[in-house]
Amino acid sequence: MDINVWLLEFEQEEKEVKRDELLNKLKYIFRDVFGDEELDLSEETCSESIVAWDSLAQISILAAVQDEFKVTFDMEEIVAMNSVKSIIDAIEGKIK
Repeated sequence: MDINVWLLEFEQEEKEVKRDELLNKLKYIFRDVFGDEELDLSEETCSESIVAWDSLAQISILAAVQDEFKVTFDMEEIVAMNSVKSIIDAIEGKIK
């Protein structure tokens, strides 16, 4: 196998692991915010798929995310975060 191909595959696997770790941490945050220990979360989960995900919940989620990951978001980023995927993408953009 070509070393460049191997490096690309390794980087992709490493990125997937990091996304999985972020998703697992977000599960705890979401379960705490919504008071539901059984809440199932995936990258496809969005504000429309959780009835209680309103503006107050959004503030609580993002405050917890900022505390957990030691990042801050500006208003434009906050407005764009309406799914777990968009939150993970934003976190990745800050911690790289």
